[in-house]
Amino acid sequence: DSTLVADSIMALPQKKHPWIAAAAVAGLNTYVQIYNRYVTKEDFAQTTMRTLRRNFRTGLVWDNDKYIMNMFAHPYHGNLYFNIGRTNGMNFWESVPYALGGSLMWEFFGEKDPPAVNDVITTTVGGVALGEITFRVSDIVLDDSKRGFGRFLREAAAFLISPMKGIARIIRGDSWRVRSTHY
Repeated sequence: DSTLVADSIMALPQKKHPWIAAAAVAGLNTYVQIYNRYVTKEDFAQTTMRTLRRNFRTGLVWDNDKYIMNMFAHPYHGNLYFNIGRTNGMNFWESVPYALGGSLMWEFFGEKDPPAVNDVITTTVGGVALGEITFRVSDIVLDDSKRGFGRFLREAAAFLISPMKGIARIIRGDSWRVRSTHY
């Protein structure tokens, strides 16, 4: 059965790149912080050595951000961290520390506001849940045996579903590499 062959091929372990994943999480946070600081000129992104020291001295607090920020934006960003781990060969559990680490990095270094424990929780837990969903759904959309405009549409849809996987596929050349079996 060709489905069993495809499933067994998909189950082969991918080479793990933990340091590339860690660098990508740091790079994502750096990019977002610079964008917020210099392009949109957000007040929270105007960090200094003084605000960073205060963040570490204060430790974790509880913030009262708007619902959309805490319950959508934080989990969505956590999903990006988690999927960086997944697209670099980590399994589900091995990708969780990327969501937690990315969240802690952002809370302590990305904002001048004190780090918030509820942000770390929603970014990590919500990010892992949303991240695994988007990782698997993008797998359903992708089909490396296809060519042409249909392939382009699949790659574009998968990119929208899981941007970190889409970026990794472009960088690695998987977006246009044709294989004889389903992705």
